[in-house]
Amino acid sequence: MLKACSTGIRLMIAFTLLASMTAGVNGGVPSTPVRGEQALREAEQITAMNPHWEVVRGQGHSMTPYFGEHSLLLVDRSTGGALRPGTVMLYRDRDGDLIAHKVVGTDDNLLIAQGLNNTNVDPAPVPRDAVEGVVFGVLHTSGIGEYARDLPVVTGKTWK
Repeated sequence: MLKACSTGIRLMIAFTLLASMTAGVNGGVPSTPVRGEQALREAEQITAMNPHWEVVRGQGHSMTPYFGEHSLLLVDRSTGGALRPGTVMLYRDRDGDLIAHKVVGTDDNLLIAQGLNNTNVDPAPVPRDAVEGVVFGVLHTSGIGEYARDLPVVTGKTWK
């Protein structure tokens, strides 16, 4: 994929990945010194390369340090690929919340999901046809401002 990108886009993707890999965890929330507006511009440039890609806001603590309150997630809404253990998928739970959790198991047409910091798996298996996307990238920021308030919100949810 990177061969088809311009040099500027390749550098931006490399910078974004480096920023994500070097992110710190401040009070349980992944963050970097990258300003949110800059991260959003870069995320939108990446997602503009494919009509099925989208930027969403992360929230919650069950997926830290992978993502948290100050994160922008890059999501592939075309879920035609293989969903296997290790994939971070998006699905709607029984409350209608959009959840991003890691696939930890499969059973025929059902997926078992779990937040990285959750002790137990999610309360209900997820039918494959209920999956709304797959997270393929995360950009941590120094904070989410008003500029990103209209983005869809994906929760790393903790059930008790």
